[in-house]
Amino acid sequence: MLIWRRMERMKWIDRIRNDAVLEGVGEEGIMLNLIRKRKRNWLGHWLRRNCL
Repeated sequence: MLIWRRMERMKWIDRIRNDAVLEGVGEEGIMLNLIRKRKRNWLGHWLRRNCL
């Protein structure tokens, strides 16, 4: 997020949500899907390893 904020020349004190930053850059769907996919993969790995 920091790189896109710098590209758009947003200050860190502006309190702009990450969703708004991604909309401005045009990466909203790609980035959020990637984050969700990585969370699912990590959770699956963790569940297999720790055997709840």
